[in-house]
Amino acid sequence: MERSHDLVRIEPQTPLERVEDWAALSSGDRKRRAAEALRDDDIEALEGLLEAYLRLHSRRGLRVSEHTLRSYRRGLRSLAEFARRSGLKLHEFTHEDALRFARYQEDTGVAAGTVNVRLAAARAVCRAIQWTDMMPKEQNPFA
Repeated sequence: MERSHDLVRIEPQTPLERVEDWAALSSGDRKRRAAEALRDDDIEALEGLLEAYLRLHSRRGLRVSEHTLRSYRRGLRSLAEFARRSGLKLHEFTHEDALRFARYQEDTGVAAGTVNVRLAAARAVCRAIQWTDMMPKEQNPFA
């Protein structure tokens, strides 16, 4: 009988476990995992990356509010939807693409505050992608 050597991936439960799920990876493994998530348009994996980045790199650390995380997840989903509709890859966004995303948000009719939160989320998504080395540090189109 042949034994499987596949490891069962345990889903992280606590905020610290969700940070460690990405931060404990070597830089090469983090880049590979991000590349797969970007290639497969895996929103759940990208949400995990975004949360890990925010909790590791923000001033609030593990205390980032659930409200902020929900808002940023919605921003990520909106950004990903825009990218799909436009035939773009998140890690290849340009400044012009960022401006188009902002105008797209305005056109949806959401409040100006919502547009601002989604743009803040897009900036954070790009910084998280930069953390994985899938986007050059100087390329953040939302900066």
